Amino acid sequence: MPSPRRQDPTSNLRLGVDLVDVHAIEDSLAEFGDRFVHRIFSTHEVEVSSGSPKRLAARFAAKEALIKALDLAEIGVDWRNIEVRGDAAGRPGMRLAGNVAARARELGAHDILLSMSHEGSLAMATVIAQIRPMEPAATG
Repeated sequence: MPSPRRQDPTSNLRLGVDLVDVHAIEDSLAEFGDRFVHRIFSTHEVEVSSGSPKRLAARFAAKEALIKALDLAEIGVDWRNIEVRGDAAGRPGMRLAGNVAARARELGAHDILLSMSHEGSLAMATVIAQIRPMEPAATG
């Protein structure tokens, strides 16, 4: 049986889910302040979140969920290359840059769906990345 982290290269969907303790974000904000914020979040994300630890935790979870969905843990990611942005209708989405965008192109990711939520001391996010299926290798 394959490892649960392993992705089938012919699959057209990839899933990532993450759950974050809001208190951990509060602790990082208290200990590291702006250094933490500017290392992880874009200016836009900070403005939209109004500094709310719950909203920042949901965005952190979204970034982690994308890392899982696109299997980015091994390439090293600048957190700000994953930006949570809403569309004109207010639906959450993601803007990718740098090596994250390059990996998404390499995989053929053409649509990334995001859902985020927070309740009490927990924040969560789910990412579904739609991937163009790879052509099966010719055998001959």
